[in-house]
Amino acid sequence: MLLKKNGDDLLTSETIYLSQRRNLSFILFIDILFIYKSKN
Repeated sequence: MLLKKNGDDLLTSETIYLSQRRNLSFILFIDILFIYKSKN
């Protein structure tokens, strides 16, 4: 799926890492919102 060029390895992995962190924080935000709503 992912094509890597010699110079882009670090950049690619960094981009993947950042997007994964963004997705994780978004999921955590949704979880907290859901728990907060179900408590009330």
